[in-house]
Amino acid sequence: MAISQLEYRFLRIAHQNGLLPKRPAILEFGETETLGLNIADLVADPALVPDEGVRAALTDRARRLTGGPGPNFAAAKLLYEALYAPSSYTAVDLHGTPDAIRADLNHPLSLGRQYDLCINNGTSEHIFNQFQFYKTIHDHTLPGGMIMHWTPTFGWANHGLYNVQPGFFFDLSYANGYEVAMICLGTDRNLYRLTDGNIGSDLLARYPDMNNALTFALLRKTSDADFQVPQQGCYRQ
Repeated sequence: MAISQLEYRFLRIAHQNGLLPKRPAILEFGETETLGLNIADLVADPALVPDEGVRAALTDRARRLTGGPGPNFAAAKLLYEALYAPSSYTAVDLHGTPDAIRADLNHPLSLGRQYDLCINNGTSEHIFNQFQFYKTIHDHTLPGGMIMHWTPTFGWANHGLYNVQPGFFFDLSYANGYEVAMICLGTDRNLYRLTDGNIGSDLLARYPDMNNALTFALLRKTSDADFQVPQQGCYRQ
C-alpha cells in the first residue's frame, strides 16, 4: 500500500485546499510506504511545512533514512508528520511492520475507539467482503472526522479483486450522509476532479489516460448513525 507520485499529488492538493485534518488520530487500513518519492525534498518544502524548525528536523531525519530495496515505511511516516502532525498513528495490515495490527478485514473488527482520520490506502480492492470493509471504516471514524480512499477504477489488470465505478463514492456518501470534500480520478498524467459519477465512453475516448485510473475520495462523516448500504444512484427511488 504505497504513496507514489500520483497519491502524493492528491494529498498535496488536499493540503493546499485546507482539507486535511490537523493533528488527527489516524487509523490506516494498509500500512503506508513510499514508492519513488524523495522524502527529503518533499518535507523541505515550506509550502508543506511552514514552521522552519519542524521543517529542518524532518529534513534531517529524512536524509538519515537508509536506502535500499524494500518498503519504506519510515519515509511514509515522515511524510505523514509533514502533512498531518498526527496525534497518533495506528495501522491494520497483514503484511506491514511489526507495529501494525494483524487482522483479516473480511471479518468485523473493533479497536474500541474512533479516529479523526481513517485511510483506505489501496486496501479495499484486496478484500472480498466489501460490505464489512466499508462498515469497519465507517464505525471507526469519529463524527466530523475524515475518511480517505484511493482504489482502482479503470485498468489495473489483476491488481486486486475489485475495481469501483466513478459513482461508487458518491452513492456511498449519499447513503451515509458523508460530506464530499473532494473526489478525483487520478492518472499518471492528471487529477480529474469529479462532481458526479457520470463518466462515459466519450470522456474515456477524449482522455485516454483515464483508462488506467484510481479514484481518490476525501469524505467527512457528519453523524454517528449506523452504516447504511448504498444503492446505485440510477436505481434510487
